Amino acid sequence: MSRRLVGSWADDLPAISRARAIAALGVLVADYWPANEPALDHPDQISGHLSASRERLAYLAYPKRLRWGCYDEAKWTRFKERMAPANAAAGWKRFADTPGPIDLQSWTDNLRDAEVAETYRWLAELFWPVEVGIRSFYFGWWQSADGFGDSGRTAWHWPLRLGFLPDPKSQALLEDFHSGAHWWTRDLAHPIDLKGTGQSCDVLVSPLGLDDTRTALAPLRVGASAILLVGREPFDSPDCAVATHRLRTSADAAAVAFLAREPWIDTLVEVIRHISHDEPFNVVMSRVGRTLDTVPLIIAEHRLIDGTLGPAVGTPRRAASCAGAPWPSQPCLHVRGRSRDALGQICRAFWGARAGTPLS
Repeated sequence: MSRRLVGSWADDLPAISRARAIAALGVLVADYWPANEPALDHPDQISGHLSASRERLAYLAYPKRLRWGCYDEAKWTRFKERMAPANAAAGWKRFADTPGPIDLQSWTDNLRDAEVAETYRWLAELFWPVEVGIRSFYFGWWQSADGFGDSGRTAWHWPLRLGFLPDPKSQALLEDFHSGAHWWTRDLAHPIDLKGTGQSCDVLVSPLGLDDTRTALAPLRVGASAILLVGREPFDSPDCAVATHRLRTSADAAAVAFLAREPWIDTLVEVIRHISHDEPFNVVMSRVGRTLDTVPLIIAEHRLIDGTLGPAVGTPRRAASCAGAPWPSQPCLHVRGRSRDALGQICRAFWGARAGTPLS
């Protein structure tokens, strides 16, 4: 996927309108069209076709989000010729004003292509403003020398296992977590010193760069479902794209996310809070980014996005963890796949805690 396919098509529009127009263009280009293409001459027509694209997702096993973009350059050209940017922007706004969140996905391409590499960050930042109306955006489908393929760990454990590397910066972050985390995070997450325990983790949290993280991880022989690079800007070069892929492979991870925010304890707290809401990883990282006012770059396999998403492994030790946090931001326990009896026990414990009933 390359920024070149969009070109200067909507450059005359204001920033937010331009982002809306490009969002509409990419979604319409990605969707299937019959031989007789529908009219795209009016914002209402564009909005209607966008809504139809979202409605079709209910009948698909995959994907469950609107796709953005395609590889057919002729199709991009045809749609840019048939759809005025201002109409596309107005149509997207009407679509975004209808009920329901909008989640978009695109995919990785030739990792060594400079045009492609700078497209990831450009799109993530383009679609980030709240006014554009997109809840989350991520890139899927990792590419290697052998082509596309699924791999990686795709299940969360419970409590969530946060992994920390042995370097000084990571150890300082681990110590901050032990000393400064909110009381409820201790029930929702379990910090792991990867060198000291030799255990794999759910989320590897690293304040290091791509190459340094991979170097520190290599001798440990541990894995992670997702890697979160905190305090790191999204990449925009082929070398960093390749390094991201190599890091992901070395950890057998299904996702790598960049969050350009200093690695303070509140970053970890927000990650734990939103994963505990049982939301897909792309939504989790987008919500964390919104809370911390920083644009995330998310690259993940759809199995992690659609399955974080498998039932979590393990059972919460107690449900009091969500009793004291203020509504509506308190952590919500992950109960997908558990029995009705287990859910009932959690609910009884939760409401008992709110009423002042002691918990065992």
